[in-house]
Amino acid sequence: MILADAEDPAVFYICTNEIAHRFACPEHTLFVAAEGVCDWEWKVRGEDD
Repeated sequence: MILADAEDPAVFYICTNEIAHRFACPEHTLFVAAEGVCDWEWKVRGEDD
């Protein structure tokens, strides 16, 4: 199971055996929960580059 962090959009958790493992997206990217991937900030926020 992959879960987005409620406070930091660049952080997500992968849960295995009831243990949550914290991961951070690379710089200038945010986690997209619907796709389960990190993507560029401007794309996630819908801004023009």
